Amino acid sequence: MDSIQKILLSRTTTKPAKATFKSFLSTTNGGCEGGAGGTSSLSSSDDHGNNYSANNYGANMEESFVFYERTEDDSSEIVFHQGEIMICKVADVSRTLLYSTVRDEPLGTLYVTNFRVIFDLKNRSPVNESKSDAGRCNKLIGREDVALSNIFGVYQVSRGKKRKLLPNTFMSGIVKRLQLHCKDFQLHQFCFKKSFQDHVKVLVNAILHHFCPVYVEKLFAFSYVDRTPDSDASQFLVREYLTAEDWNFDLKRLHVDSFNFSVSHCNRGFVLSDSLPECFVLPSSLTSAELTKADLSSDNGCFPVWSYSHSNGGALIRMAYGRPESEDEMFWHVSRSHPKLNPPSVIDLGCAASSLPSLRKLQVSFEELMEICMPSTYKELVNNDSSWFAMLDQCQWLYYVSCTLSVASGVAQTIALMCKSVVIKEKDGTDFNPLISSLVQLLLDADCRKVLGFQALVEKEFVALGHKFSQRCHVVSSKDTEQGPVFLLFLDCTWQLLQQFPSSFEFTEIFLISLWDSVGLGLFRNFIFEGPKERAGIEASYKENHKENPTVNQTFPASVWDWRRQFYPEDIAFFTNPLYSAGEQFRNLESKKSQSEPQALVPCCVVAGLRLWENCFLRWLAPIQIVGGGKPSEIVAQGLIMEDITSLQTEILQLEDNLPGKPLPPRPRCRRAEKFVFGDSSSLLRRELSKHVSSSYPFSPTQVVPCALMLPVPSPDSRSSMNEDSVSIDELTLGDSNELFVSIV
Repeated sequence: MDSIQKILLSRTTTKPAKATFKSFLSTTNGGCEGGAGGTSSLSSSDDHGNNYSANNYGANMEESFVFYERTEDDSSEIVFHQGEIMICKVADVSRTLLYSTVRDEPLGTLYVTNFRVIFDLKNRSPVNESKSDAGRCNKLIGREDVALSNIFGVYQVSRGKKRKLLPNTFMSGIVKRLQLHCKDFQLHQFCFKKSFQDHVKVLVNAILHHFCPVYVEKLFAFSYVDRTPDSDASQFLVREYLTAEDWNFDLKRLHVDSFNFSVSHCNRGFVLSDSLPECFVLPSSLTSAELTKADLSSDNGCFPVWSYSHSNGGALIRMAYGRPESEDEMFWHVSRSHPKLNPPSVIDLGCAASSLPSLRKLQVSFEELMEICMPSTYKELVNNDSSWFAMLDQCQWLYYVSCTLSVASGVAQTIALMCKSVVIKEKDGTDFNPLISSLVQLLLDADCRKVLGFQALVEKEFVALGHKFSQRCHVVSSKDTEQGPVFLLFLDCTWQLLQQFPSSFEFTEIFLISLWDSVGLGLFRNFIFEGPKERAGIEASYKENHKENPTVNQTFPASVWDWRRQFYPEDIAFFTNPLYSAGEQFRNLESKKSQSEPQALVPCCVVAGLRLWENCFLRWLAPIQIVGGGKPSEIVAQGLIMEDITSLQTEILQLEDNLPGKPLPPRPRCRRAEKFVFGDSSSLLRRELSKHVSSSYPFSPTQVVPCALMLPVPSPDSRSSMNEDSVSIDELTLGDSNELFVSIV
């Protein structure tokens, strides 16, 4: 093949021959180095001169990554990350514009690396070039790229029908069209009608082999060389709750008496629980003997782990299932930790009475939601319009959001109004426990509604206390994997609270969406592990390997909270809610008058009061974008108003301080609101607002082109004339509409 000179294999197997990715490549290329009877640990080098071995981290694995060496004739316009290695490429690939009326599909070359799928147009911009005015640019991945970890499903399309291709399997048939369904609700379709099929088979099998590996160590995160400068890194530091200092910080912040709760090191070396960190907070009355006895009743430890304490003495406690006698003993210790020795309220999140869905039901709902929000063709988008709300109701996603908010609100009111401690429990304590616990703290603790507080909340409840991101978010694929987008459900519930209390949160929905998109990159240590024990073991092994191989200049996967790794300062500025500063002044004034802590949020939990998270689920549907409008333009307008208010307040203070008879100071320039920066000139933004900001900004760039409008719905005669990929304007019934425009990716 043109772009493949040799295959880099880390090991071979003595098992009977079967149809695998390796055997397919051997057949296609007429053999490979390190044949069936031997082994090979060849290494390759990237453009920066760093050497990388295909067997760096696969010593205890059945299979390691299969890499190819990049040749000199490969495209020089693509900027590869340090540690990124190209696997294969296919020329003459067309990318389908799914919702466009333009029949000419862009032609280019499709690459697969150990990090992403790259569609290279003739005039494609490098990944790290300056950002465009049409939307933000992620420093780690280009707009035409697909991170392998972001792929949710791979589908072979033939004659309008889709066939799902499973990860780590072998595909031998002819592929004319390929669809990549992504976790961020983006859909990519490529056509290989003009491509050489032997090359296409290698590419498709490479994607299947790499996009959802069996082991987390196979992720690109362990090959990526991070070059983010350490200067000013302190402002991005977030408590990880792996040390006693982080837990004591929360205890001190919430004025928790050490007589009631204290940090315990009972799990040092993970001797009692795999899903809990080595230190966490427990009722002070618990002894080591009682903890060891409780551990015997549960795989994850039947421990009453502290999450939050209210000023009235009520606390929020998390637990996994245990034997009835062990649970009763733990409940007794929780009551001893209450200032009035009140017994706690116990809520079983795993029983039917809680109204929360099972992981399986949640996953089915998520998959149905993706089908609704990711139509494959313009024809499907138009045909589903009349029944769209019925389909949304049938998937029950908003119903599960409603149930989750209802349970969290009930727990919050029990703690705040009834002055009681609440124990929430489930089978493993790592799925719905962090979901409900985090939402309760958002309702009760104003500090968690700030950017840094929210990040620390995610670190504590989801990351440190053992949410299985690698399984639930489909980062790895194994027999025991049980998927369920619990974290996305949490972000959706948070967004619902943000809509109901827009001035109570320091962050915007752009921050929440960016956080979900970061999960799909598979680069950050926060979202790739199954729990603290797995992370600690891999990190220790990782450091040991680098001691033996000091020539490889790499670092352990970084934290997601340093947003400079992904975005430019003007993009990070959109994380800050301009209404929060105004609301904060009002809340501070009210708290001084009443001399009490801020009131808890009481959300509307019924489905009728909730909304679909459009900018997360529908942002890639170009025909429904609102050019010059939508929530992003609202955020921009609010920010500009806050800038003017800040400028006027500054001018008033200067005038008040000016003595009579002295000349007035010059009019101050328009100051930007704190942490909210639009660019070098607000006036420029006002002038360019209608051009570049749409309802999908800054995720989907806006390109204004003539296109067919969704409504009115085309007549039955015109529907029958639509093909599976596109539809022309003439085939739609537009009534008396004038020239119509929508944005298109």
